[in-house]
Amino acid sequence: MMQRLMSRILHAAGATVVIARDGIEAIMAAARERFDLILMDIEMPRLDGPQALRAIREAGVGTPILAATAHGAAYAETAASLGFNGMLDKKCSPAQIVSICGEYT
Repeated sequence: MMQRLMSRILHAAGATVVIARDGIEAIMAAARERFDLILMDIEMPRLDGPQALRAIREAGVGTPILAATAHGAAYAETAASLGFNGMLDKKCSPAQIVSICGEYT
């Protein structure tokens, strides 16, 4: 549900959005397409966000990757230590989501 909401918000702001249903699909998408930004949920089926991030980086993809989490600002240091470029709190307003994504593109 959150994935669809974020997609709608970003699409309305002019972004082209590709959705991966899990970490494995995220890795495959990052390998075959060039993205300006990747939003990576921390908790995903089959392969979680940190595991998918490591695999994407090991494949040589340098695209900024933001951790998308409902854990809020308390997770910011953890996200950075895991190798994420930044964090997006799922509780942000639509304007904040667009603004934060814009900082990395």
